Amino acid sequence: LNIGLESAVSSHTTGDVPIGSYLSGGIDSAAITAILKQKYNKNIKSFSISFENKQHDESENYKRIAEYLKIDNAELLFRDNSDKDYLGLLRKCLYHLEQPQRMTVDIPHFMLSQFARTRNYKVIFSGDGADEIFAGYNCFREDSMRTNYNSWRKWYRRKNDYLKEYTNYYSTDFMQMLLALHKNSEQQKVKKRFGFYPPWYGFWAITKQLSTKLFSQDFLDSVQDEQQMNNLVETMGDKIKNRDLLNQSLYFETKTRLPGWILCKSDRLSMAHGVEARVPFMDHALVELAARIPPQYKLNGMNEKYLLKKLMSNRLPAIETKYKKRGFYTPIREWLFCASQIERVKYYLSTKKLQEVGIFNSVEVNKLLNILLRKSAAKNLNEYYQTMQLEWILMLVLSTQLLHELFIMRQGSCFSNNKLSEVSLLND
Repeated sequence: LNIGLESAVSSHTTGDVPIGSYLSGGIDSAAITAILKQKYNKNIKSFSISFENKQHDESENYKRIAEYLKIDNAELLFRDNSDKDYLGLLRKCLYHLEQPQRMTVDIPHFMLSQFARTRNYKVIFSGDGADEIFAGYNCFREDSMRTNYNSWRKWYRRKNDYLKEYTNYYSTDFMQMLLALHKNSEQQKVKKRFGFYPPWYGFWAITKQLSTKLFSQDFLDSVQDEQQMNNLVETMGDKIKNRDLLNQSLYFETKTRLPGWILCKSDRLSMAHGVEARVPFMDHALVELAARIPPQYKLNGMNEKYLLKKLMSNRLPAIETKYKKRGFYTPIREWLFCASQIERVKYYLSTKKLQEVGIFNSVEVNKLLNILLRKSAAKNLNEYYQTMQLEWILMLVLSTQLLHELFIMRQGSCFSNNKLSEVSLLND
């Protein structure tokens, strides 16, 4: 693996312009940056995002890594409740992404690419892809919990550990939801539909309770015969069924979310500023090697990317979080549903605009919006989870409404005869 990773990084250094690296503080970007430092015969610069909101900030980690590797690190700070036009930035991101989003993570990525470009860096290394080949996401841990406890005949054992041991990782409400989904009868329904149990099935269910009344009847009628997911699973069935359970999940991830969301977003948000994001973890030889690694060396108990961490342990500094995977979440309510933005957001979520688009039930959307606006700041994991559900639902609605304006109402700059409009969209 060490040789394969070094070879992947080295093979991506070809070019005539300086190469930089995104550095988040996690093991993926840290590993890529460390090997780039070793293999690249020129000085490199790393680029990081810091948050005033400490709940999202990893600056202590990436500063420690940059100092240890002796590389110049530039950071871009994001503040909550500032006068920054976060809604306008979201609109710009959606213009380039052309798909609805449930989080605001695209805004920092978009701005960090611009930040690197203004410093004359046109090629940036990214750690994207490591989670999909080395089992880095929470959904893989959750699926491991499910399969480990399937061998226990006594239901109380699963219930006891889910609601006690694993609430160190997740909120009680989330664990209650997983507990219900992981009943044997429920598992069999999912397996019958998909041919296996997708690791992200629990992730799908997070917003199910709040989304039952979200869509208009006309929209529901128009999609009732949709077979996209069933067709997708059917085409992959033969390639999945004989694999180890974890490798089934990883294969499905690398064929769906990875190209359709992770890499797509990375490429579009970087190239919006003329920055090429290179992804050494996606080098075909490394991906093929990772597929042959025994599952227990990818996810060892609840320790994700186990072998990658072991490999890099003597090349990176020790940090308090021990490079434990944490989702890259960014503020939603504080950036969009705040005093400086809310009136503009309400315009897109008004009954008139929602009915014009025709996808969402305006009564339900406004009910959820009012609930979110009345909520106080989360004091624990459970309150954070409840707020997150509302934020994700309303983000999906808002981003869809914005996409309708950009591409159906033809307000995007691509529909303008003014050749300067694209520059304006990026820089105004």
